[in-house]
Amino acid sequence: MTDRDSVHPVQARLAEILGQVRAALRAGDYAALDRLAAEQGSLIDALIGAPARHLRLPAPEIQRLLASAERTRRMLAASISGLKSAAQRQRERAEGRATSRIYTEGGHRARLETPAATLEKRS
Repeated sequence: MTDRDSVHPVQARLAEILGQVRAALRAGDYAALDRLAAEQGSLIDALIGAPARHLRLPAPEIQRLLASAERTRRMLAASISGLKSAAQRQRERAEGRATSRIYTEGGHRARLETPAATLEKRS
């Protein structure tokens, strides 16, 4: 019997869900995240509530699940950061403070300020 053979079905499904969350993030399918989060929460509750005698969680499987959860957490954090950055950029554009991000010769990030557009009335 291998470690994989002894994995609890709920734990196996949780691992699948974590992979699906990462795939949804890579694809930008944010609508799928709501459904996946609900199922993920239910699975975690089921694992927590399962009697210990019904769970056979070998250490390597636990480590794989924890590593998968950590990868998913990092991807979610990066996605949230990107969405906040995009929202900020949209606000700047709406306020007429359009800026461009460029890289200098030395490879450092810099902002290129664009003057606000003015409307000139010509007769």
